[in-house]
Amino acid sequence: MNVLFVAAEVDPWIKTGGLADVAGALPAALRSIGHDVRVVMPRYRVLREKGIPSDGPIAASFLTIGERAEEQRVWRLSASAAPTYLLDIPAAFERAAIYGESDDHRRFVLFARGVLDLMQHLREVEGWQPDVVHCHDWHAALVPNYLRTTMGYTFGHIATVFTIHNLAYQGFAPPATLSLAGLSEGGSLEDVLGGRFAGTFNFMARGIVHSDIISTVSPTYAGEIMTPEYGEGSTASCARDVTGWSGSSTGSTRWSSTHSPIPASPPRIAPTTWPGRGSARRRSSARPGSPWPRIARC
Repeated sequence: MNVLFVAAEVDPWIKTGGLADVAGALPAALRSIGHDVRVVMPRYRVLREKGIPSDGPIAASFLTIGERAEEQRVWRLSASAAPTYLLDIPAAFERAAIYGESDDHRRFVLFARGVLDLMQHLREVEGWQPDVVHCHDWHAALVPNYLRTTMGYTFGHIATVFTIHNLAYQGFAPPATLSLAGLSEGGSLEDVLGGRFAGTFNFMARGIVHSDIISTVSPTYAGEIMTPEYGEGSTASCARDVTGWSGSSTGSTRWSSTHSPIPASPPRIAPTTWPGRGSARRRSSARPGSPWPRIARC
């Protein structure tokens, strides 16, 4: 099975927390059991300054954001446990900070658009296309949104997994981000959710609602984020009400197929027989003991 991991940080290249541990360890573990797993992350300035060996640029394009177009070049790490692509978007990542900038919403809209451009390059030039796109935390949350809306005709058959590592950081952004991201046609999901979401743009809520499978870093955390104490304004609960989601766990550095959102045995849902998004969800939810987590949208 072909799997594309999308994360803002990946150990050992960039690490600010546990997200990098999972994004660094799980792809290698899945490759060890036969899956063709690849990883995409930003090419931050610090990676360029460190002189991390990489090949490229292997592709170049312009990314539309609002009324502007920003340059992107794609590099590929020369030595990594899984093939890893770096998105070099100077307008977003040619700066010292990893996170915490006033325009983070714009930076990670560009990142999501860059991932889609990379997917087109991999399909058209390298003949590789993912069966599953696995996105991590709010920085990658717009990828499922695009795959289910503006890019649905091209990539709508691809299954999506969204893993919540830290619900405290959701990617709240100004409402104008809806237009900036080119998602106005679908209307405001945040207004549908209501409450503290109304009149905002929330990256993580969009990742939850538009993904096929939702997972967390542990069964305990899956339960915690459904409570008022740890629910961060009921993001997960509101999304649950919209999607019917109930939380489940994903892999970690100590990887186990029981806790992985990707099937341990490729023939159970093989790439050559991938039946389409709806059928894939029905099969995985109907199979007792399936290593797939419970389904976000039925």
